Amino acid sequence: MKLRDLFEEIETNPDFEGWLTTDDMVLAVDITPDQKADIDDYAVAYTGNKDKSSSLNPEEKTTSYYYTGKSSIKTGNQRTIDFSMDRYIKDPFQDFAFSFDMKYAYGYLSVAQK
Repeated sequence: MKLRDLFEEIETNPDFEGWLTTDDMVLAVDITPDQKADIDDYAVAYTGNKDKSSSLNPEEKTTSYYYTGKSSIKTGNQRTIDFSMDRYIKDPFQDFAFSFDMKYAYGYLSVAQK
């Protein structure tokens, strides 16, 4: 499923204010070889999902000073997303994510807002 198909019948509100939960989030990935697809053409991790959860793991640096004692500074944050899904053959996202090309891949995750 492409992102445009998912949002075909959903009206978005760019002025939304309020709580955002994990169930409100969508994971969509550019699975094209050149990684230059329009955001509407991103493949959605949709088929076979049974459970998803996310967590934040802060990274801190602690320094001990003579007169003031220990001081910790947050230097970064890692977000972990866990999925539990059944494998569905010929789903574009799953075929991409479970391919041998991605088994040893590296890169970064960019967040796009629409």
